[in-house]
Amino acid sequence: YDMWSNDIRREAMQLAMDTGEAACSGKITLVQETDENVQSGFLTYLPVYRTGEAIDTVEERRHACYGWVYSPFRAGDLLSGILGSNDPHYRLRIYDGEAVNPSALLYDSAGTVELERRWDDEKDRHKGTTQLSIQGRSWLLQVDSTAFQGSGQSSLPRMVAGGGLIIDVLLFYVIWSIQRLQSRAQSLATEMTKELEESTRELRQFAYAATHDVKAPLNNIGNALILLREEPLILSEQSQQAMSWIELAQARAVEILDQLMEVVHLKEKGRQPAETFDVAAEVRRAAASFEEELSTHRVQIDISRCVGVLSFPKSVFARLTHNLISNAIKYRMLERPLVIEIEFERGRQQSVLRVRDNGLGFDSAKDGDKIFGLFRRAHSHVAGSGFGLYITKQSLELHGASIECSASPGDGCEFMVTFPCEHA
Repeated sequence: YDMWSNDIRREAMQLAMDTGEAACSGKITLVQETDENVQSGFLTYLPVYRTGEAIDTVEERRHACYGWVYSPFRAGDLLSGILGSNDPHYRLRIYDGEAVNPSALLYDSAGTVELERRWDDEKDRHKGTTQLSIQGRSWLLQVDSTAFQGSGQSSLPRMVAGGGLIIDVLLFYVIWSIQRLQSRAQSLATEMTKELEESTRELRQFAYAATHDVKAPLNNIGNALILLREEPLILSEQSQQAMSWIELAQARAVEILDQLMEVVHLKEKGRQPAETFDVAAEVRRAAASFEEELSTHRVQIDISRCVGVLSFPKSVFARLTHNLISNAIKYRMLERPLVIEIEFERGRQQSVLRVRDNGLGFDSAKDGDKIFGLFRRAHSHVAGSGFGLYITKQSLELHGASIECSASPGDGCEFMVTFPCEHA
């Protein structure tokens, strides 16, 4: 829920951000309310600023504001919990604002319609009001009482004391809650990194791009091309070439959208449970999916030094090995047979998987980070999307592993994947 889109919430958020203090919203119906026992509520916001940035002026505080910690309060539950059982001789009402307005009523100790009618019908009752200021918000406290009946002694001091006690307890509870939330917020803020910000931004971009509204027209184009191919049309060589280009472009666009959604799903699913498996068996399973390419291009895969077991999400490991074998085949040297060496070493502190090939290679000193970037590739003359290694790296790092690459032009590549001790 976008709180900034609501005028009442935004007013309190703006006040908190500009002053650097906790701010209370006006009367609202909380998002978490159900159809039963619906209560009025309010929210308290506390701004969180980026560590190290100046917050001396309003403009500086707006620039440094990272977000808000907030606490929702159901007014009825909060005040009933503070006051306990109600005294039948007193009725307390709290209004949001500076006037008695039924639409602004936050709390009524009468509780039920029957009790409200009884109080409204009570002729011999006394009433008093006082203005409160709660974290930048004005509240009006109205007290009705029948405690004066049959007594010559004024009960006004007790009313004032009781009202003051209620206010003090309420303020203490709100401030205590905010202090706890502020402590937690400071702890969380220091743990947030630039990587988290980048991941959130990328996820948002992907979610908007890879939508049904984009993919549906592409699928329609693909279906139309199939129908045209089935028609007994006599096309010129140039028209046939154009048809082929359209088909390739359509297939390429659909592939990119599917991979975009794969990135989104990866971030949404989060960490996957670990499984213990034989590494060599999983590598052989990944290689089996390239049986035709291995035979056609005379590819040799050496797993003689791939021995041991690993505790890690099997689906993530399968993606890793499939992608590295696929890239080795794709970026092979045509002048010599391709050799892929896969080695696994299990250790006490960490386990390491190495995948080496004698393919095209590239200058890792210059473009080492490039191959793991989104839409970035070391070789543009070979067909590819620039997604495979990016998704692989993101998935590995999500599960505590890391991947590095060293390579030189014409001498192939070596990928080293490190699994932490928790997965060793």
